[in-house]
Amino acid sequence: MIIPIAIFTSGQGPEEPDTFVMAMPDHEIVRFKFLKVELRAMDWRRFIASDNPVAAALLAKMAYNEKEVRTVPTTT
Repeated sequence: MIIPIAIFTSGQGPEEPDTFVMAMPDHEIVRFKFLKVELRAMDWRRFIASDNPVAAALLAKMAYNEKEVRTVPTTT
């Protein structure tokens, strides 16, 4: 099974759609519905302890305030 997912990183502007439609006048060619993930609406605390590198990359796009900014140590 393949599940289509769209990840939206912007928190500004109108709400993002969950459907893509291709049509000609008077005829719909395709309607594609997908799950949408709006990172700004998610709680970053649920992902901070994850070992998944994708979760770590997406954390930067999740909403947090100035008091919650953390320093990530780097290794050389």
